[in-house]
Amino acid sequence: MFVYILRCTDDTLYTGITTDFEKRFKQHRGEIKGGAKYTRARGVKKAEALWETESPAAARKMEYALKKLKRSEKEKLIKFPELITEKFIPSLAEYTFSVVTEKYQKGKNMKPDLTNTATFGVAGNFTGHLEQAGEASDFVNVKVDDASAPKAIFPTYIPGKSEQIPEFLSVFPFDSETILYPEDQKKLQIEPECAILFNAQWSGENITALHPVAFGASNDCSIRREGAKKISLKKNWGKCSKGFSSNAIPLSSFDSSSIINDYRIASFLVREGRTYAYGEDSAVRDYSYIYDKLMTWMLDKFNNQKNEGPAEEIGKYLNAAGRPEQILVSIGATRYTEFGETNFLTYGDHSVVVLYPESSYTREQIAKMVSGNDLQYNDISVLYQTVKHQ
Repeated sequence: MFVYILRCTDDTLYTGITTDFEKRFKQHRGEIKGGAKYTRARGVKKAEALWETESPAAARKMEYALKKLKRSEKEKLIKFPELITEKFIPSLAEYTFSVVTEKYQKGKNMKPDLTNTATFGVAGNFTGHLEQAGEASDFVNVKVDDASAPKAIFPTYIPGKSEQIPEFLSVFPFDSETILYPEDQKKLQIEPECAILFNAQWSGENITALHPVAFGASNDCSIRREGAKKISLKKNWGKCSKGFSSNAIPLSSFDSSSIINDYRIASFLVREGRTYAYGEDSAVRDYSYIYDKLMTWMLDKFNNQKNEGPAEEIGKYLNAAGRPEQILVSIGATRYTEFGETNFLTYGDHSVVVLYPESSYTREQIAKMVSGNDLQYNDISVLYQTVKHQ
């Protein structure tokens, strides 16, 4: 049996008990279903203290005693967990507890299961991308108070089926290895993005907060389909039409002091053994809207966006889907290089999107690593997909 103390993203402490800590920790982090309502609402930063005992009775008594401690006492205990019975809870001295925090505390990257996650993209969050993609005219009549603001949030996948949700959006489109080329289209482009997985906090029909869980490389692959009335019609054409990295990086906060501020987005097309830069290498922090500004904007769109022009009433979709606990948002595609703007995907191509920390790697190093298919590093989130026939 395990007894643990977790630190949440709002710096509060949560105490619990379990027979399988790895599974329970993933539940609390939102990686798999389950977890306490308290941690789902706040998000979990890390495991601060963890003890193991062979006695279920001892574990239950310890959990009860820990919950009775003052916050200041818990903080001291976190620093000296081996003194649990000697100094902090002497009433448990008859039991044996082993401190196993370090074994489980090391950061592990995530491979989220998105089948029950509502997924979205942000249109126009990098200056110039919509113009390059030939989509700026779609938003001519979209009114925004700030000229630099993104234009809309569009859905790419809504779990479950409902008469209020377009049927094609219920088809799961994500695959981390393959893009299936749509048979009736010829203009297909990589959309290299940073995607963020959030736990959604609901109050009635509205989302009141989004708590970051992880981030990773995303390909919001798009058909340049002329005349499409909604953005989503260019995004989900069935299975294997989108991509999210199987190596997502845990994210405890979403601000300029968090790990994501050090990351850049790079993208490449590998064709017939040659590697071409597809999108401009760009810092995540250089999105037009990022951090608090983006969060405020997204909450407004999730709750208030109307079915106007290329945009859709996404709040209605989310409520019809039973108010999903998790939401993935690809927060915008970078500008294309000249090659990326003029070259569409074809069979046999390899699409590569990389999120990497600029404090550890240079652009040249990343390009060389892509060419050598040498990207298996914990601090890099990579999405490597091959374009295949339907």
